[in-house]
Amino acid sequence: MIVGLSSRGCPAQSTPGSHLAASGNVNCTDCPRRYAPEEVPSTTLRLLRTLTSPAMVVGRFLDVLAWNPPAGVLLREFTRLPQTERNLLGLLLHPETGQACPDRADTVVELTGMLRTQIAADPGHPRAVQLVGELAVRSDEFATLWARHDVEETTRGRMRVDHPLVGELNLDWDAYPIPGAPGPVLITYTAEPGGPDGERLQLLAGLLDAPGTTSAATRHP
Repeated sequence: MIVGLSSRGCPAQSTPGSHLAASGNVNCTDCPRRYAPEEVPSTTLRLLRTLTSPAMVVGRFLDVLAWNPPAGVLLREFTRLPQTERNLLGLLLHPETGQACPDRADTVVELTGMLRTQIAADPGHPRAVQLVGELAVRSDEFATLWARHDVEETTRGRMRVDHPLVGELNLDWDAYPIPGAPGPVLITYTAEPGGPDGERLQLLAGLLDAPGTTSAATRHP
């Protein structure tokens, strides 16, 4: 979320015409742009807790900011990572993720295009610069895809997950922008009721009280 600069962003200078800058009639071009961390509204956190299907809030640059109990069971160890490492694209760039996500490579292509779309709108954002630098150093796959300059504005899709406790899940996902300034989106994962994927999703919900599962919505500290 970007915090707009006020006319008081830079101190007035003792030069002719400085009163104009102080009154807001002249733009302060030397002020550094200020950014606030992405936050999840308390009302959205309450909504997360009411959803019975896996759901999460994802920031502009694919950082996972919050999730509900079913998503915690789906994400498993990912939820225990430090906040700076809870990034969807970063997760899928690990080759071993392919064992749990058979369509990992295709999803990485899609997420890379989505990331480029967001960064094109605000290329100087510190989180964007940090993330792209880290991923490019860590992953030749990402560096190659990033050089293609592909963009994506995907708002729905399908995800296939091989969960160790319930088996293969084919889930539909939809992304819903959270009201307000451009920023986080709410992503929900659902399956057709009565089908095998719907039944496995119900089994997943039954694991909420199992030892070692994450069963509380959370967010960046």
